[in-house]
Amino acid sequence: MVKADIARRIHQQIGIWEKEVATLFDGILELSKVSLQRGEPILIFGKFSVRSKAPRQGRSPRTGEAIVISTRRV
Repeated sequence: MVKADIARRIHQQIGIWEKEVATLFDGILELSKVSLQRGEPILIFGKFSVRSKAPRQGRSPRTGEAIVISTRRV
């Protein structure tokens, strides 16, 4: 389901114009992104949060060479 599908269904169920729903949805996604960047968890359809993953040993699928996968936030 894409944003247009969500907007269409909300329009059909509630009667809000599709463009208004799309604008509202964009605002919610932007607010969610900013909140996650600040480290604040979001609880809507489950808990979304950002966490740091430690560096770890990995392997290049192309060459089979051992590599170190750096620290990252997911």
